[in-house]
Amino acid sequence: FFFGGTFILPRLKVNLNPFVVYSSGRPFNIITGQDTNGDGLFTERPAFATAQTDPRDVKRTKFGDFDLTPDPGQPLIPRNYGLGPSFFSVNLGISRAFMFGNVPASPATAAAAAPAGAAPAGAAKPANAPAPEKRYTLTFSVNIQNLLNTTNLSNPIGNLSSPRFGESTSVSGGFGFGPSGSASAGNRRIQVQLRFGF
Repeated sequence: FFFGGTFILPRLKVNLNPFVVYSSGRPFNIITGQDTNGDGLFTERPAFATAQTDPRDVKRTKFGDFDLTPDPGQPLIPRNYGLGPSFFSVNLGISRAFMFGNVPASPATAAAAAPAGAAPAGAAKPANAPAPEKRYTLTFSVNIQNLLNTTNLSNPIGNLSSPRFGESTSVSGGFGFGPSGSASAGNRRIQVQLRFGF
């Protein structure tokens, strides 16, 4: 789920740019970590433990009880049977622009724009006169990634032979699709930017 947009606070002349990301957990494969068929690959999947399973071959986990050495022909668990943690991140951009310094009109432009019988220089401008164009723009912005500092974990270890099976050993990237700039990209990050336009 993605949500984004631009909201303007007219009184403060502040722009708000929220960007919210949510995704359900991603599937991952659960394997025994053993090479029981001699193909050199340690990617065999277990079977679901039954009452006939040797207790020495049973691995009890939060994902279920598994038989690490299933008999020939015994149905194995489906691929990507595990489900990792979900992802949630609220990001927000805040900006405010300050414009100053009128652009001087050229004499030819001023003369062409002045109607016959115009008020002399120094007289008050008409109420409906357009605002003069500004020459400079100073924009101050703050970009906040993971505003709520939510801990978003990566998929856990799916090897049943590992003592850390089922544990997430790293965090997801800034948007849940992998690293995004640094090892701590999943933590809250605040960037301040100042831009001068002329």
